[in-house]
Amino acid sequence: MKLSAATILSMAAVPALAGDVRGNSGYILSCSRSMYKGGNAQSYFNDFYKKTCQNADCGGSSAPAVGTEIVSGSCLECPIDLDINSVPNCELLPIS
Repeated sequence: MKLSAATILSMAAVPALAGDVRGNSGYILSCSRSMYKGGNAQSYFNDFYKKTCQNADCGGSSAPAVGTEIVSGSCLECPIDLDINSVPNCELLPIS
């Protein structure tokens, strides 16, 4: 999935981590909206982000913003150098 500079900048509006409790990193997780075409996309992506971040040993996740093409949320309090880019149709960017 290719992201434009404008998309990446708009994702910076996702809640940031002011001082991780575990001293680890936070990541913006962006996925293609086309992953789910059903009725309640917000509920689907809330569950998807929660499970994905838990499986990556993160301390939590933020509720994702569901757009027409991109879904953006955060995995919080994650191990440093996390790599979950094996999730199809998603990209992971560190919050700096």
